[in-house]
Amino acid sequence: MLLQPSPIPPSGDDWWHSVKFDGFRCTLHYVRGQGLRLWTRHLTPCHLQFPEIQGITLNAANAVLDGEMICLDENNTPCWEDVCARLNTSKADSIKRLSQTKPCLFMAFDALLVDGRDITRKPLIERIEHLNKVVVPSDHIAVVDNYSDGEQLFQATKKLQLEGIVSKKKGSIYTCNARPQNTWYKIKNYTYDIVEVAGIRKNSFGWLLTQDYGNKYVGVCEFVPPQERVAFSRISKQLIKKEDKNYIYLDPLIRCQIKFQGRTKNGHPRTPSFVKFVFD
Repeated sequence: MLLQPSPIPPSGDDWWHSVKFDGFRCTLHYVRGQGLRLWTRHLTPCHLQFPEIQGITLNAANAVLDGEMICLDENNTPCWEDVCARLNTSKADSIKRLSQTKPCLFMAFDALLVDGRDITRKPLIERIEHLNKVVVPSDHIAVVDNYSDGEQLFQATKKLQLEGIVSKKKGSIYTCNARPQNTWYKIKNYTYDIVEVAGIRKNSFGWLLTQDYGNKYVGVCEFVPPQERVAFSRISKQLIKKEDKNYIYLDPLIRCQIKFQGRTKNGHPRTPSFVKFVFD
């Protein structure tokens, strides 16, 4: 079940709203006495990277739960870089070390199967009842809370600089690998900034971004609409300063607005996207 983007939360009594945690989507498969398995949204097994989840117990003989795998930083805030490091680690000694220094937490938000019974065709409100009965909260699993006021929750996530919120119809059924219209929404908390385009990456598309007239590296923007790419390509030929095997370096005279979700540990915008050129 995939999320439909929306700029604002829907309103009404038939909606539930929850925090959108900054991690990666996965399903947890549990069989009592046989341990757990984790699968990413693209059906890649990943339980070996998270050995600590084997300590999870559920109030069911078997269950399949949908959720988000996260890692919390020293401020108790989800850290995208840490959970990515966990997911991409393959060496046994590194996995063991990271499971202790960057422990994971599975945030369960839906139940798909309980005690051998497929409940995906049941309404969300009923599936959440099953979820709360099945999950035994611990250091490595918790249930995502649902709220009635989406706008209030969204404003709270903005103050806390969290990823955003998810809004779901209480009566919605669960449709695998589908994005039904007007059913599940994601409302993201974007940050905006003005940057300079100081270079063009050669091997794969990307604009090198800076501030302070090229003195402060900001990152690389890979998400630029085709029309703006073509327009800038024409102008950039007049701004070339030098080049190497990786980049064509430009005089950083052209500025643009970008949007992004949070910053990396070194302060760079995470996955910046082009919004518009700025000419003032």
